[in-house]
Amino acid sequence: MSDIFTEHLTTRNNYIVKRANELRNEEFLQKSVNLFEVSLQKSPNDFRLYFEFSLFLYQSFMYKESLQIAKILDQQFKIESSRLSHLIADSYFKLGDVNEAIRWYELSLKRDMYCEGAAINLSAILGMQGNINRAIEILSLFLKNSESFDASLNLANLKYLSKDYIGAKDLYLKCLQQQPDHLIAQTNIGECARITCDWGLLEDIETQISVSTATALANGSRVYESSLHHLFRCSKAKENLQIAQSNLLELKSNIVFDSTIKNNNRSLRVAYLSDDFGEHPVAYLLLPILKLHKLSQTQTFLLQYGSTDNSNIRKALYDNSSEVLELRGSTESIIKGVRDLHIDILIDLKGLTINHRQHWLQERLAPIQVSFLGYTGTTANPSIDYIISDNMVLTKQNKNFYTEEPLFMDPCFMPMDLDEQVDYSHFVRSDFGLPSDRVVLLVSVKPSRVSKELFQTWLEVLVLKDSAVIWFINYNEASKSEMMKVLSKYGLSEDRLIFQSKPSCDQESYLNRKEHLARLSLADLVLDTWNYNGHSTTVDAIIARREVLTLKGEDWSSRVSASILNALGNENLVYKTKEGYKQGIIDRMNYILANHKIGDNQIDLSKSTYSLVDWFESYENLLKDQVLLKRKKTPNP
Repeated sequence: MSDIFTEHLTTRNNYIVKRANELRNEEFLQKSVNLFEVSLQKSPNDFRLYFEFSLFLYQSFMYKESLQIAKILDQQFKIESSRLSHLIADSYFKLGDVNEAIRWYELSLKRDMYCEGAAINLSAILGMQGNINRAIEILSLFLKNSESFDASLNLANLKYLSKDYIGAKDLYLKCLQQQPDHLIAQTNIGECARITCDWGLLEDIETQISVSTATALANGSRVYESSLHHLFRCSKAKENLQIAQSNLLELKSNIVFDSTIKNNNRSLRVAYLSDDFGEHPVAYLLLPILKLHKLSQTQTFLLQYGSTDNSNIRKALYDNSSEVLELRGSTESIIKGVRDLHIDILIDLKGLTINHRQHWLQERLAPIQVSFLGYTGTTANPSIDYIISDNMVLTKQNKNFYTEEPLFMDPCFMPMDLDEQVDYSHFVRSDFGLPSDRVVLLVSVKPSRVSKELFQTWLEVLVLKDSAVIWFINYNEASKSEMMKVLSKYGLSEDRLIFQSKPSCDQESYLNRKEHLARLSLADLVLDTWNYNGHSTTVDAIIARREVLTLKGEDWSSRVSASILNALGNENLVYKTKEGYKQGIIDRMNYILANHKIGDNQIDLSKSTYSLVDWFESYENLLKDQVLLKRKKTPNP
């Protein structure tokens, strides 16, 4: 379909646009704007010149002004143009008003279904909001009749988010065939290979990523590997800081913020920022904190963005908070809305994980901003003041590689509701196809945490001990297939690995929280992962009274389980070497067999002095201390 704004410019308009760009390049932006305005005064009905003016303003980062001019074309001239709709959508998107951006991108595609930019941007926004299926539908339709590297790459990302890992991997490979050195495609296929346990592909890709990242850091250029991906790949805190700094280079604070604490009430006002206030591990860790905040009469605010669900945990979070603010509209309106709450401390639960909002935090939503729970690396965001930590996970050697000042919890940064009730009789082993006469070694973390070396270590244990099976409750069909291939090379029968997350009779059901904990209690031992430990999965296993065996690494993400176990008086389950970890599994199995404890091996918490109530008191006092300190530094007039 032809678009009026794709036609060639007149000689006069071509000169105006060319001259305006020259002036801008010479840093005379206002003269460029004046040139357009004077020209439009002479030709007030030249709608093509209006469009070029709007486009020029957009390219000059003047998004509000660009939108104003574009709206003149839409409202006064009534011009129906896919390109104009696209430009309006882009402006709304840059201003942070995603709902209006969606509406205009959809209109652009309605006017021209092959508008590449509109298809890519619309699908990206829908993906961020959790409407993955609709986003995939838009790009799939576009790619039926058009070849586009960018659209293929975005579709691969969406398929990954929808857990279609095979489809995502195929598309990433297709992208790399077109552009073999494309760093984003390399990084993303690496993550896809990791979660499908395609260790051969992963090794090749990570070698390339390692070189690309090191080269970029050495040259001071943009690093395309994400900080989160780097944490999974290796334990190098200094390099992770450099990557985080590179990833956040585009964040620039433009909005002036009055850092004076406005709340003079006796009660503390704390806000939690996330898009995970639903069926997500962080939500379950947060709930007991909110309940205790409520008892202490602290005012709590949930700052929710993105999509959510209708789960029981979401309802519980909402019921136990003072107020829930759904963050919608432009970035400026969101920032103003949060600031108007006069929050004392904002707790960011996302860090640099997928769909974070560091650009909001960069603009200062609250006088004090803290990173907690959702991320173990540094954000490198100068507007994040503190990070909740402990002396086990944040060592003296790694402390310097965090831009946030640590607030240390004693003995552990992790909140744990050890009094949560577990119905041990809810399931029996046969419900999940588990043998009653063998030691069941449970792996409850995502397959992306399982390295080839770690998996081979587990198989070496199975070779030595025929009385054991490994049970995976978190897997995908691709990772299962890859693991079974490796299993066969060790001469082990297929029944030594059990992949089952739900009862045999009801594979379509969804396990609620109580059922999940009851399921965990069927195991004898829980195997933790290296490089990136279990976090909430370790807490859940302990609530279910199972022993967790872990290897203590060098950085935060590889020391979380050690921190938890030490706090509970179970240092004996923490190992310092890979060989020690392997022998530890064998020793604990021998103990279970010798003492006839199959199905009844519980973690010993008799030495534990950990109390969630005491933990919370320390946590809230830490927050109050920072507020008091801030008030002293910046007293209200």
